[in-house]
Amino acid sequence: MGISERGTHWGEWKGPQPAKERKQREVKPRIEEQFPDDTRWFTVREAAARLRVGAPTISKLCRRGRIPGAIQVGSSWRIDRNDLERWIEESKTRQIGGG
Repeated sequence: MGISERGTHWGEWKGPQPAKERKQREVKPRIEEQFPDDTRWFTVREAAARLRVGAPTISKLCRRGRIPGAIQVGSSWRIDRNDLERWIEESKTRQIGGG
């Protein structure tokens, strides 16, 4: 049996097909853009974004009691925005002041 006599496994060739339309991926806003400035409580991810560190770092600091204003709600942490900002400012002055 020659090539022209065999049918193809895929069926009859119909020529090039138009490309399928791809769904546009929804672009999610950055964490710090999702919440207005008047939100009092940060999640661990939001606090991590504010400090530009990883979320596990913030969780560890919360568990050790190093971040003031952090409270545990079930298995999640919430961090008071004002206390976090104050802690950041105090940390800056401690580092600049030499300890």
